[in-house]
Amino acid sequence: MTVAPSATAVSVPAASPATACATVYWGSLTKTVSTHARSTSVDDVRTGRHACFDRLVIDLTGKKTGYTVKYVNALYAPGSGKKVTLRGGATLSITVNAPAYNSKGQPTYNPGATIRSLDYTTFRQLAYLGSFEGQTDWACPPGPGCRCGPSRWMDRAPVHGW
Repeated sequence: MTVAPSATAVSVPAASPATACATVYWGSLTKTVSTHARSTSVDDVRTGRHACFDRLVIDLTGKKTGYTVKYVNALYAPGSGKKVTLRGGATLSITVNAPAYNSKGQPTYNPGATIRSLDYTTFRQLAYLGSFEGQTDWACPPGPGCRCGPSRWMDRAPVHGW
């Protein structure tokens, strides 16, 4: 996942099939950046499959803001508390400290399908759980043997799955 203002998004070329993949160990602890930026909203969400990793990028309009990424055993939609079921067991829960609506309550992000099947090497599905009280939530169940987690890179906070 990358949390960044849209204007600062940087393209990174995919690794070639001959690229040796580095071993990365994330652990399973919660990762949090507690920043809350005013007048920031979710603009778009993109995913990508690369030779060594899968990537989730959350584009924002406005300033950088915080996030929480953690593994959970059960998912619930924000606001309603409705249980959400995805494939697999433990799921990567992603919360961005920005709404998916503007100050007038109009949506700034349209996910299309609420649950998208990705079937990438490490990311199986992407579920948009909703946006409530200034936070927006997604979930991504990783595939078997996946090592997923956030890292700091330049002015963004990517979550990659290896």
